[in-house]
Amino acid sequence: SLFQAAKRVRDEKLGKKVYVRAVVEPSSYCRQNCCYCPMRVGNKALKRYRLTSDEIVAAAERAARFRIYTVLFESGEDSHAVRHIESATSRLKERGYEIILCLGDLKKDHYKKLRDAGADAYILKFETSDKELFEKSRPGTTLKKRLENLEYLRELGFRISTGNIVGLPHQSIESLIDDIELAIDINPDMVSASPFIPAYGTPFEQSTHGDVDLTLNTMAIYRITMPHTKIPSVSALEYYSQGQLGGLNAGANVVTVNFTPDT
Repeated sequence: SLFQAAKRVRDEKLGKKVYVRAVVEPSSYCRQNCCYCPMRVGNKALKRYRLTSDEIVAAAERAARFRIYTVLFESGEDSHAVRHIESATSRLKERGYEIILCLGDLKKDHYKKLRDAGADAYILKFETSDKELFEKSRPGTTLKKRLENLEYLRELGFRISTGNIVGLPHQSIESLIDDIELAIDINPDMVSASPFIPAYGTPFEQSTHGDVDLTLNTMAIYRITMPHTKIPSVSALEYYSQGQLGGLNAGANVVTVNFTPDT
């Protein structure tokens, strides 16, 4: 009944439409050492790469063959990749693409350069509203700084997206409720809930995966409480039987297809 209510709100407020995004991952380098992410700097087993501006543009052009003109550039926090992403963004905007970025915490001048290049939106998930859990999961960073960056992105004119990870080790139901309330307070243009996936080469690799039902419930509540917000059915749901269809059945209205070239 929760999912039915979420779908009813989506269909009434936004219509029966699903937005399709092409994902291109320009870099697997990252300066952070997050305990849940395989791109963490401490993961020595991960094969690293950076795409050039030409390679990024070529990946977007492949998506265009399927009539997908919204491209999400998603990578680790890699300042060395910013100039390639900036160049690719500028070139693609001239051709009418919509550009969404998910590049983590960068310097303010990097954010401004990317915005000036034409990037339309920026995804910066707060991951968890629990300050202690945030700092345990993302050592060396703070929730306060994350939220400050999110507000700065809004000031620059980006459409902003945020959200949380459901099922992080040591997360409580009360913490999850706080996540939902924080997302509502931020009032983003896009919001997401992702299930925690234990990743090889991370301190959390032996932890239990996030509860997919709690994840879908969170997505449905986001839809009901923020009816006009775009909500992606995140790719992490592909680890479960329903896949991205499960997210659509819980009120989501965005799906993603990965066009990152083999490296």
